[in-house]
Amino acid sequence: LFRSNFGLNAKVKWFGKGGMRWSGVCPRFYSELSPKCPPDILVVHASGNDLGLVPARKLAAAITWDLMQLHKEFPAMTIIYSCINERQAWRYGKPGQINHDRKTVNTLIEGAADKFGGEVVHHPLLRFFNNNLYLPDRVHFTQEGNRVFLS
Repeated sequence: LFRSNFGLNAKVKWFGKGGMRWSGVCPRFYSELSPKCPPDILVVHASGNDLGLVPARKLAAAITWDLMQLHKEFPAMTIIYSCINERQAWRYGKPGQINHDRKTVNTLIEGAADKFGGEVVHHPLLRFFNNNLYLPDRVHFTQEGNRVFLS
């Protein structure tokens, strides 16, 4: 089990904010960045809040572009894109279309990972039908959901 530090003998710093959309990810990263001292590994779990508001291909292109820019600026930093996982509820759009867009974004980012020198992490155990994984808001994880996510 990886736990909160992914099983690494390393300090892991989590940052983010509720409702964050992709456009806020890089500015937030730079605001959290030590003076020109990037992390060895950056794990990005974001963009689910954009689904239903931004077309899937446009969102994937924006993510790819931004991650490529980060890779150019910090070539020694490994970037890991954490796929958009299933949810029990989505804020915008029809669930069937959102799930299709989610898969499209994940597939396109996976195909582009070599462009940003990165890797992609999938979450096959985070399934929308498993009520034990989600809080009553049907979006955020329970303790069990977090355990599954981190492992």
